[in-house]
Amino acid sequence: MKRILSSVKKLRAGIARSFPVTITLSAVLLSVTLNMRAAWFAKFDGVDGSASWAGDVDGDGRGDVGMIRAGAYMSGIQDASGNFTWTAPRSIGTTNVSGATIGHLLDPNRFALAVTSPDINRINIFDLTPGASGVPVSVFLPSIGPNVVVATDIGGVGNTAHEDFFITSILNSGAPNRFTTLRNTGGASFPEIQDEVMISFEHGNAVVLKLNDPQIVGVMERGGVTDTFRGLSFASGVMQNIISLAGLPRGSEFLYGNFGGTALSRFLFYRPGESNLLVSAVQEPVPGTFTFGALSTFQMGHALEFVAALPGAQPGEIRHKFFAIVDRSQLARVYDFDGTNAPTVVQTFAPAEGEIFFGGIGIGNNDFMIFSRPAIGGQLTAGHKFAVHRHVNGAYVPGQTGALPMISALSHAANVFEFRFEPFVNAVPNLLRSLDASDWSSLFMLNGNP
Repeated sequence: MKRILSSVKKLRAGIARSFPVTITLSAVLLSVTLNMRAAWFAKFDGVDGSASWAGDVDGDGRGDVGMIRAGAYMSGIQDASGNFTWTAPRSIGTTNVSGATIGHLLDPNRFALAVTSPDINRINIFDLTPGASGVPVSVFLPSIGPNVVVATDIGGVGNTAHEDFFITSILNSGAPNRFTTLRNTGGASFPEIQDEVMISFEHGNAVVLKLNDPQIVGVMERGGVTDTFRGLSFASGVMQNIISLAGLPRGSEFLYGNFGGTALSRFLFYRPGESNLLVSAVQEPVPGTFTFGALSTFQMGHALEFVAALPGAQPGEIRHKFFAIVDRSQLARVYDFDGTNAPTVVQTFAPAEGEIFFGGIGIGNNDFMIFSRPAIGGQLTAGHKFAVHRHVNGAYVPGQTGALPMISALSHAANVFEFRFEPFVNAVPNLLRSLDASDWSSLFMLNGNP
């Protein structure tokens, strides 16, 4: 069974996947040991396509974290005491990330990262293991302008232990919108399964309709007066729309979790900057057949900027909390939600003076990590921080805090240097700028449909 969730450009929604976890008590902190197939992926509001994730990236069974920001990625590796150590930023190859996903793409026992953008017109896969080279495995497509990538299991002939790829693209000739599915053989080759015309999809992520069921792909259909959420299954090897919900506010984001005390998921929808939270419960009128129930609307009293589910503590737990950044990133709140009644505030968090929150991620046991930065001029400068909050006896207590590695135009490894003068014959060649490109090729090739 495959596990992965994806990210999109201008990320503002939180999407968290709940999987079985076990909690190992250490001297002071809780070290979260994930089921080897478990992952959560969240999205946060960034200046140029940003995302955060949680999952085991080094194969030690503990839940690590990571983020994409300003054209770079980095991982927070969790040790046995429950603390996180961040790796140095590595270049993605573009600052205009439109889609990202993690999954067992290169190794069945640990997660790797895949990103895409119409700018690079490919999928780049990165090994997240500390010390990995940073050179991507590049996947070239039969379509042009990929904007969404989701790693998911695709059934049928040739299936492997690795997640495969669902990709949408938006710059094709004739009918501009297409979807493509590729078989992943572990990074060696990516043969095409399907490549067909489709409607416009955005904000793809892996979702689960029922506890312990296989993942499917969740996407938002855009382009009309309202949005439609669609759940796509690839169990048979070809795409099947098995659940949908129309009439959502234009620009809606989504997340899901087991909020209602049942095995069936509830999906939460909201429009960033507005205070309404829309909820629909998945129903199963016939075994294996799913529909959405009626939408309920809750007035949260604060503008919702970012929302993410917080996975619970025990294997199979079917009661999750959720986390929200509200009021222009000035406050964060954790809510308890039974799936029916209005969500109730568990605890409120405020950033340090002169700072704002810009994202977060659930890390299991109802714990979470939150990110902050200077309120003014902090997008690409020093001053980014992380803070862990642990759920203990019904309340949250501060855990590890620290600085995130600085991400700026010169903060991650450069491999292109532009000088005013020839550096090999001038003592002062005058460095004009350093750039980063994550992959180079001397092989001339044309990609995509004519």
